[in-house]
Amino acid sequence: MAYIPPHRRHSKDAEKPSPVPESLIPSFKRGLHLGSKPGGQDRRERANSSHHRGFKIIYAPHSISRWWLAGEGDLNPASLHLEPVSCEVIERKIGGKPLVLTVGADPPAGSADERPWVSIAERIEPDLLACAQSARNEIASESEEIKLAFVARFGKIMFHGDPSVCLNSIRNTAVAKLDARNQVHKSFYTNVPSEYMEEIQRFVVPMIGFEFEAAKEHYHVKVFDKCRPDSTISCKCTTKKGGELEIYKDEESDGLGKLITSAIIDPDVKGGLRWPLGKEFVDERFNIVGVWHTKYKAYKYQTLKLKLRHADRFDYRTSVGEVADEVSLKLLGLSKRLRVSSFDSYDHEKINH
Repeated sequence: MAYIPPHRRHSKDAEKPSPVPESLIPSFKRGLHLGSKPGGQDRRERANSSHHRGFKIIYAPHSISRWWLAGEGDLNPASLHLEPVSCEVIERKIGGKPLVLTVGADPPAGSADERPWVSIAERIEPDLLACAQSARNEIASESEEIKLAFVARFGKIMFHGDPSVCLNSIRNTAVAKLDARNQVHKSFYTNVPSEYMEEIQRFVVPMIGFEFEAAKEHYHVKVFDKCRPDSTISCKCTTKKGGELEIYKDEESDGLGKLITSAIIDPDVKGGLRWPLGKEFVDERFNIVGVWHTKYKAYKYQTLKLKLRHADRFDYRTSVGEVADEVSLKLLGLSKRLRVSSFDSYDHEKINH
């Protein structure tokens, strides 16, 4: 049998990971307005692990990570359970099926919070303002321009490890109504069912008043540079009229340019790109470690941007591919708002809109 390189191997399960539980329409409200509330800073640097097994996220010293049960009212913690689900991408990373939280019985009538977004906003407010102040201080102290982003992503929390230990921690959190911090191992899986995407586009977009802004397609080439072994270069690329790939608004060196222009667009391989034999390396310095092919539609409403993205990813180091539909909400003009807004004059009533 002829040899098939890893990036051309196909797995039915990998092409479309099974989405976890049922689709839920997000409880957006027309009056939702985050424009007057400064966002927090989340500056992250992607770096290679020492064994090149995957991207490692390095968070800033003042970063905050929390999770908690929201919108469940008087739900009995004893009704909470953890169920294993199939998700090849995560299974390849942790060596087993991840767990998702399920409810064994219906919550008492009228007990659930009808507006879970309000409770979430109220709980993250102190951390958000603290991060915003930290970001403002960093903007003032840095000589180079800093571009900050405040993004809300939608997805599922998946738990890993001993089910009994995880469940005990989750139930204790539900009783105490506190955040669980780092008591359990978990990951945030941003792939949502296609039905979820369709519902947002058909119902949520017109309900809130979002207007279509743009539809774009990009290729993202992840490159390892031997001269900078502590980081991974991400080259955002577009296609020319002739079908060749070119770097989009990124700093380009001769080596990176050769690597990008030698790529072949191929919809039949994971990630959408492949390279001729021997062309995955340039000048004994750069080599491909991953590719993404993304298509998205962007909608805008006042100071918010909604992005619906379809992503096809492949990691050369682990030979793991993933196809995902993702939803994100971004606050626009964050850096400008941090420079001119006063935290003391923040209108707390808008948190309930």
